[in-house]
Amino acid sequence: MKMTDSLMRAKAGETVDMSDFEGLDPFDRLQVMDLVKGNNRYVEDFRAREEEREIEYKKLEELIEFRKRQAKSQRQDVLTQEQMDMNRAQVMAKRYADMRDDLNTKVEKAATEFDEYRTELFTELEDTNKTNKKGEAFATIGGKKKLSLLDDAGEINEEAVRKFTKHYPRYRGRFKRLGVLRKNVEVRNRERDEAFGGAPTGQPEVEVPEEEIRAAMEMGLTREQAIEQYRKFLATKR
Repeated sequence: MKMTDSLMRAKAGETVDMSDFEGLDPFDRLQVMDLVKGNNRYVEDFRAREEEREIEYKKLEELIEFRKRQAKSQRQDVLTQEQMDMNRAQVMAKRYADMRDDLNTKVEKAATEFDEYRTELFTELEDTNKTNKKGEAFATIGGKKKLSLLDDAGEINEEAVRKFTKHYPRYRGRFKRLGVLRKNVEVRNRERDEAFGGAPTGQPEVEVPEEEIRAAMEMGLTREQAIEQYRKFLATKR
């Protein structure tokens, strides 16, 4: 029997238009009608093959997803030594930067407190001098000797302050506070210099671990620079 196009489409499970029945011999027409009704074994075989194919596709998709997850997990578990060193170097660089910013902030804060307090104190002295009922200027002690509380560089003249507070003891606490603030500026500056300008005087040299040196060298530092940076970092922890 010669297979017609309509019969082939019907066997493939495709929709068959009624016009396709025209011109078919009776035998072929019966087969096509059976296929369309779904009562023919060809249709059943076709559907069974489609279901099997869908199951295989699903299994294949699950296998692909499993392989993707497996590959991702393996990449995460097998980090190279270079990658770990680079990660450590980045952490150390961030630590150094944060430490430097913190020290700079402390220096700036101490300097600001000192400048603001000194400006406030000397402004008060000038205002008081102008309104002094006795007409006795703060620039002199008993009208005998000219006295400047600031030197030519604008720094506090310690000897002048000592003489001044002896005659005006009510300002002794104010100048003592000013001295404390100035000392704080010196301390903060020294802390920063010791952290980024070398190890503190009298401290023994610290042995730097090789892994820390390698990590810093991954960032582009030389071996000497890596050792210096690590010791500076340790200096802030003492």
